[in-house]
Amino acid sequence: MSETKKPSFHQQLNDVGYFCTEEFADVVENALHKKPMSITMLKGKAGTGKSYLPEKIAEILGCNIYVKQAAKDFDWYDFVQNYIPDENAKSGIVAKDSELLLAVKESKDKRVVLLLDEWDKTQHSADGMFLEFLQTGRISVKGEEFKANLDNLIIFFTGNDDRLFSEPFIRRMKFIEVEHMPPNLILQILQSKYKGNKDAEKMFNAVLNLYNTSILADLDKPATVQELCDVINDWVRYKRKGKSPRWEELVYQNVTKTRENHNELQRALESIKNGELRNESEFSKALDVTYFDKQAEVEAETISNGFGSAPRMMEILGINTEFGTDENDGEVYAEFQRDDAVYTNAYEDAINNDEDISQPHFVSWYTVRDSSIERSKSYDLREIVEEQMKFRRLRNSDGTLVFTEPNAGKADVADFLELTESDAYIRKATNNEIIFRVTSRGRTRNHQNSIEYNARWTKENGCEFIVPTNALDLFTDTIKSVDWYSDGDYRLRLDNICLDLMGNHISTNKYVNVRTLGNSDKLLDVIVAGERRSNDELSYHMMMYKSKSAKIKETKRTTTYDLGWAVVRSWHLKDKPNYKNHVVIKRSPNIDSSKSTLALQVTFLQKKLGCQTIPLFVNMNKDLYLKMPTVAEGGKWKIGRSTRVMEDTSNKLLNIYCVNTFDNTTFVAMLKKDETNIGDLIDWRKHMLFTRKKMEETNV
Repeated sequence: MSETKKPSFHQQLNDVGYFCTEEFADVVENALHKKPMSITMLKGKAGTGKSYLPEKIAEILGCNIYVKQAAKDFDWYDFVQNYIPDENAKSGIVAKDSELLLAVKESKDKRVVLLLDEWDKTQHSADGMFLEFLQTGRISVKGEEFKANLDNLIIFFTGNDDRLFSEPFIRRMKFIEVEHMPPNLILQILQSKYKGNKDAEKMFNAVLNLYNTSILADLDKPATVQELCDVINDWVRYKRKGKSPRWEELVYQNVTKTRENHNELQRALESIKNGELRNESEFSKALDVTYFDKQAEVEAETISNGFGSAPRMMEILGINTEFGTDENDGEVYAEFQRDDAVYTNAYEDAINNDEDISQPHFVSWYTVRDSSIERSKSYDLREIVEEQMKFRRLRNSDGTLVFTEPNAGKADVADFLELTESDAYIRKATNNEIIFRVTSRGRTRNHQNSIEYNARWTKENGCEFIVPTNALDLFTDTIKSVDWYSDGDYRLRLDNICLDLMGNHISTNKYVNVRTLGNSDKLLDVIVAGERRSNDELSYHMMMYKSKSAKIKETKRTTTYDLGWAVVRSWHLKDKPNYKNHVVIKRSPNIDSSKSTLALQVTFLQKKLGCQTIPLFVNMNKDLYLKMPTVAEGGKWKIGRSTRVMEDTSNKLLNIYCVNTFDNTTFVAMLKKDETNIGDLIDWRKHMLFTRKKMEETNV
């Protein structure tokens, strides 16, 4: 008699109602087999099913699941024991085991799932609380120790993007990105659910378009399968009563549910159609119903449940093959002989980023071992210019560092061949890869007798440099000489880029900066030179404080301004207050914000950026520049002082430029002088990103 074949894990997930791609199911199944204990962080946007997945895994395994909703002010005992009123107790209260302790106890005899939901709502210190437990499975409560059965305990964390997690915390777990289901999978679910229901099938195309648009829109939570089914069910119910439902009402009642979300859906719909911008001064539920009748994109859709991993630089084609250690199975981007200088740099990185240091051997991105210190994140190349002090501190240490500049182009490598104070040699070159080295003593047969560093450029990753500590001075001098960062010893001056473009030209030594800005996942994510004046001397700081237009947190080292839709962080040194500013624009401002508040916030961002405007950047295909129709050809693009910069003559709301940055065509839009229409600017970038996505899909 043949044995019944056990269904695949993918099929088991589908059978219990969790629909995903087979690739994603394989990733989750691997995470369940992680040793010594299955620990997984599920990270993704709201509505992707992060919390639903552990519940369904528990159902498949036939075990209990304990769920703890994390909160900002939680401490260790919130996860272990709670005290609740009890009239029968002498003290009036009694200790009750919390979810973590319950799961640990139950794991002794059987499998159990523990879900710590929305972990990013906790403080950074919470990561440190859990390090020992995640390593050993041990917890101590009132002097009594409990030990989990590591083979039986399955732990899931979930998180959005509210905060970064500490490096030691992340390294103890699998990390899975949970994305929205691809539309073809949504279609399969609908076909299965409404099999034979002809009335419902007529709505599949419309709700698929609604689903796609809700993902592209900046909704708090895009449409779920249940919400799409609610739309279909309501529509069918109306039709069977002989009534004609209003599509806008069905969408508003079942999917968008708030004015802000509905406005975002309208905005996305208009951008998809023609890129026109809409006046938001009055709320209306109106949607272009004809759009939802068009053929829904299913097969060509690229959104999927998936995963990714950081690039590894353990070995680079024989260059420095001893880089890394056997002690660590994770990525290593720097390794030093253990000394105080390296540890001081680790500490400085931690306090600059307000990171918790709960254990002395896990500090920021650094891990301290018996005889070495490792760093699991590469250094940004521009740090060697902007943060020179911390690298000077390492000159007498023994180690090797990795620096990266992902936005360096193939042509930029040639800048090293023009160095006059040192020599650069190409060791291997193809269209997709260049390996070279730079030495201070010319080309030598015995590389160990020369001061040198090695580098590789690839089309996918840009430039990566492997630099011994004894070559840091050489490296600093050569990076300054190639002039990829045109502001020299200072941080990026965004105003210099804007002024160049307003003058219809731009110098090529700003191209790496422009490409970097155009590649950002955020609307804007940039670190710029600061004012170098104290907060008390800045009138706009005082205005933000008094008007309560931002949540402001001041420490000796940093000042953070949370505007809701944007965040600004400034760093201070003893003699250099506000020496650098980090500005991130995350989304469109809240439509309920008053005009005066929004105007103040926009002005504040301009001051912190050091600009009279706010610029946003988008990189497109490098061949696109030559395809843009000029005014002379009857188009809208005017060529100015440089043949590499064109200005849009048709847009009345924004200043828009098209720049040939050689490896890309970069579009830049800015607010016009004295204008605060930030919503128009953000809508422009969203439309450009959507256009780029469609061009990539069609290989334009």
